[in-house]
Amino acid sequence: VTPPPAAEPAPAATPAPATEPSAPAPAADAAKPAADVPTPLTKPASTHQIGGKSLSEIEQPDLREAFKASPWKTVDGTNTFFVEGVYEAHSFEVANGKKKARVRLVRPTKKPEKSPLANLTPRSLIDGDAAKEHGMDEFKGAAIGVVVDEPADVILAIALEKGTEAEAKAALATVLPAAGKAKK
Repeated sequence: VTPPPAAEPAPAATPAPATEPSAPAPAADAAKPAADVPTPLTKPASTHQIGGKSLSEIEQPDLREAFKASPWKTVDGTNTFFVEGVYEAHSFEVANGKKKARVRLVRPTKKPEKSPLANLTPRSLIDGDAAKEHGMDEFKGAAIGVVVDEPADVILAIALEKGTEAEAKAALATVLPAAGKAKK
C-alpha cells in the first residue's frame, strides 16, 4: 500500500506563512526606537553665510578654512561634534598670536537623537547645563561674541580666553561680516 501523494504538498505550504510573520516583526521593532527620537526641526536656512554657504549647511572643514584665512588660525586636533536632541554642535579652537578662543556653531540637526535634557535650546549648548554635560563650559565667564539667527535657530559663537566682548565680536567679524548685527 502506498501513501497518498497529496499529503506531501501540504507541509511545503506551511513554511511560507512562517516566514511572513517574521518579516513584519523587525519593522515593528524598528518603529519603536523611532518613536523615542525627536522629529528634525523644520527651519529656514540661516541668512548668515561664510564663503557663500549658509550657517545652516556649512560643514565644519569649510568653517575651519574660513578661520584659517582670517587672523584667527584654527588649532589642529581640537574638533568636537555632538548631537543633543534636535541640535548639533561643532566646536574647535582658534588662535591669533598668543590669544586663544573657542568657536562653536549650534544648529538644528538633520539626524536628531534621543536626549534626556529638557528645554534644550541652541543657547544652552553654548553656556548652559548641556554644554557642561559635554565638558564644554569654557564659554561660561568668557568674553563671547555671538551671532544669532533666530528664524533658523542657529548660533555661531566665539569665546575668547582673555579679552572683551567687543574683541570677541571683532574676531567673529573676520569670518562673518557684521557679526554683532544678526538679522532678526
